[in-house]
Amino acid sequence: MVRTLLLASVFSLAGCESTAPASGADLAIASAQQPYSVSQKMQEARSFLYAHAESFLANPTAPSFGSGYAQAVTLMGREDLMALIPPDDLYHRKQDCFDDLRPALPEIREVAESHTLVILNESHSRPQHRAFIGEVVEMLRADGFTHYAAETLSVEGAQQLEGPAKVGQGWYIQDPIFARMLEHIRASGMVLVAYEETEEQRLKDEGATIEEIVAVREEAQAQNLIDAVLGHAPETRMVIHVGYGHIEEFKNSDTAMMVTRLKEKTGIDPFTIDLTYCGSVSGEPQITSLINGRPAREFGGTDMAVRLKEAIYTANRPDYRRTADTQDIAVPAELRPAEGLAIIEARLMGQGDEVIPMDRLLLRPDEEIPLILPPGDYSVAAFNGEGLVAGPVRISVSP
Repeated sequence: MVRTLLLASVFSLAGCESTAPASGADLAIASAQQPYSVSQKMQEARSFLYAHAESFLANPTAPSFGSGYAQAVTLMGREDLMALIPPDDLYHRKQDCFDDLRPALPEIREVAESHTLVILNESHSRPQHRAFIGEVVEMLRADGFTHYAAETLSVEGAQQLEGPAKVGQGWYIQDPIFARMLEHIRASGMVLVAYEETEEQRLKDEGATIEEIVAVREEAQAQNLIDAVLGHAPETRMVIHVGYGHIEEFKNSDTAMMVTRLKEKTGIDPFTIDLTYCGSVSGEPQITSLINGRPAREFGGTDMAVRLKEAIYTANRPDYRRTADTQDIAVPAELRPAEGLAIIEARLMGQGDEVIPMDRLLLRPDEEIPLILPPGDYSVAAFNGEGLVAGPVRISVSP
């Protein structure tokens, strides 16, 4: 159920205008303290997301590089819009994984006991994959895994030892699910590892083929993991979080991918788990070593593949984002767009605009879709591709 907000004040960059709170609402109110300061770096990211979302909504069936347009809408909380993509789309087509199924988390825990490297991949337009990987990381941390490496993570992000995730620490960390996951990993004491290809390592030959560009990146990623950790501490127990085909352990394409190279260079046999190939399951996540009746090693180059729990949507938001601590919070009418699109962001009071929000939501006119927030005091504002357009509204979500 969407709960009603008490609005304390709505104000723009120019100043404040108070409104009287409605009676009978069930959320506490607080007054605004200062005008909203927009981070240039964050607004540049918003502008990119906004433009991509416009392109996606204009033609959801059009192919896009790396499924980038679909990534944009999911980074803004609208996984429900993925239903607009044709089922045979290259990046989202799902295979049959109905044989040899076992409960995923217990199986991963058991197999991981005999490995030092556990590697999982994600679809960049499926935040649900990040939520599952977060569960795996927490489980394996309790079993003695000490390091977490992510393809998207910047050196700056890896060096930050505490506090909230911020813009610039990794593109996919723009997703609030990823941001919260990173914060929990930091708080747990695990060591963060950045291994993405650097600007210096990138192939700059304008005449290079896509295969040559990919090969240079895969080599750089593998070598960066060795230089950062495995070269001097090969027994390190680490979870490595990659995207799509970087996980390929058993070479079945012309270009050797990152994990293939890492295995050859170190002699370490990783436990590789694909999350991107299989369709969903109605119950709890299941794991299998077969895809379309073929060994996962032959089909996708990994040890196993996971079928994740089917996403159920309530008010256009997936239920897996909800916990016992969160509440559905209606977006104030003052922040909803009359035309065009609006990016609604809710941050804990006191956090600057450079912090990844607790929740981010893309809204079209006349849509009434809730934010999903745990208890706390929040600053909620609306943005478009140009900047702040409404708010912020300060609200308090009670336990």
